Amino acid sequence: MDRRPAKNYFDNPNTKEDLKSRAIRGGGVVIGAQICKFLIKFLTTVVLARLITPEDFGLIAMVAAITNFIAMFNDMGLSMATVQQEEITQEQVSTLFWINLAVGAGLTALTIAIAPFVSRFYDSPRLRWITIVLASGFLIRGVSVQHQALLVRQMRYSALAVVEVLSILVGIALGILAAFRGMSYWSLIIMQLSTAFALSLGFWVACNWRPGVPVRGAGVRSMLQYGGNLTGFSVLNYFSRNLDNVLIGRYWGPQQLGFYDRAYQLMLFPITQFITPISSVAVPVLSRLQNEPERFKRYYFGALNLIAFIVCPLVAVMAVMSKEIILFLLGPQWGGASIIFKALAFVVFVQPLSSTVGWVYQSLGKTDRFMRWGMISAPIYSFSFIIGLRWGANGVAIAYTVCCYLLLLPTIFYAFKGTCLRMTDFFQSILCPVVIGLVMYPAMTIYRSSMTYLSPGYFLIGSIISVLFILLLIILAWPRARKEAYCVFENIKSFRYVVSSE
Repeated sequence: MDRRPAKNYFDNPNTKEDLKSRAIRGGGVVIGAQICKFLIKFLTTVVLARLITPEDFGLIAMVAAITNFIAMFNDMGLSMATVQQEEITQEQVSTLFWINLAVGAGLTALTIAIAPFVSRFYDSPRLRWITIVLASGFLIRGVSVQHQALLVRQMRYSALAVVEVLSILVGIALGILAAFRGMSYWSLIIMQLSTAFALSLGFWVACNWRPGVPVRGAGVRSMLQYGGNLTGFSVLNYFSRNLDNVLIGRYWGPQQLGFYDRAYQLMLFPITQFITPISSVAVPVLSRLQNEPERFKRYYFGALNLIAFIVCPLVAVMAVMSKEIILFLLGPQWGGASIIFKALAFVVFVQPLSSTVGWVYQSLGKTDRFMRWGMISAPIYSFSFIIGLRWGANGVAIAYTVCCYLLLLPTIFYAFKGTCLRMTDFFQSILCPVVIGLVMYPAMTIYRSSMTYLSPGYFLIGSIISVLFILLLIILAWPRARKEAYCVFENIKSFRYVVSSE
């Protein structure tokens, strides 16, 4: 754990060599930690899907649709304000700490107060106590927001990785133990709260900074404005990420919501394991490069290309194999999720790419524009959910997909306006991996339809071999693909793309 003097957390790692070495080391550590978290969570998903029912997952998802909305106020965007600032002081961080703690306590009280209304809304008495117990998580998380932000600001990724992995292990161990003892949906609650508690405790141990008394006039007004705009976007964006869960749970019940929620989470699960390490490094580094347009542009589009190479071919294969993936990982009781899984694959094909515009808004301090875009996009996404609701969870998934593609160009155009970034560069960065994904889809469809006689084990092995063979053929036949694949391989190997100098 990090035992550096507390005052050093306010230093600005802004020299080219220091920034480069920190980013390279941090990127490697985060990728390693993310692989560990992926394997742990993947196995946990498989185990819990066999120990508790889709209805149990649906009950937690019903409450999560409400608590996730409230949780957006837990941080108030103040952690990113701490990370993004060029200079910061003890007085400022201490003041933000007490603000975060007060907000966490207030949100806990608010959530307990609305628990009866949540129960009535869904017409499920069990949800009252689920909501009350989960409310404590806001206070637990509020205690460590600034400690985590200081670790991110200084790119202390080793400490962050150790805390996160150990916390997940603690939560999963207690959750699975509870599930084995027949505690059904309570096992998911135990897993969530124990993970949150372990995280907060771990951040306090890893970061030896301690808050002082809040100071009036400490200069946090601009940071509060930055965080307020970021929170404003999150509130608006919530409707494009969670209103679908609320509507499905309210009108189609916990089983349909269980199918939808697990399909969405399972689709995103492998993708986020690759994207999270890149994103966690991207905002701190881009914040340090905000006054160097060429380096900013080169880093952003290099990271975007890497994400596209990971996402597009992988999602294309997952879309084709949707039924086999669901049945193999979750079991026959989850068969109703396969169609939803396939529809959401087309969302995930582009969503991780367009979501990188958030790096631009945050690192350049343009969170006011971020919030304004949320005011435009959130109602459109919400309307699409309402349109698709008539046809159940499947209809919502398809409507969401159509809406994502309609908003793709406006999302990028608005984010890049007034910056050094250009839309043509965006599409040039993703062209090659997108084409690979589009070729992979029909090729794997042919394989799937012609190999139905194979047993599940041989079918899975054949699928992996076929994907690698098709990918190799494309790379060998297309010089651009060969060149970009080589660059991606080199970037992953050495993490040089992070902030390569001139």
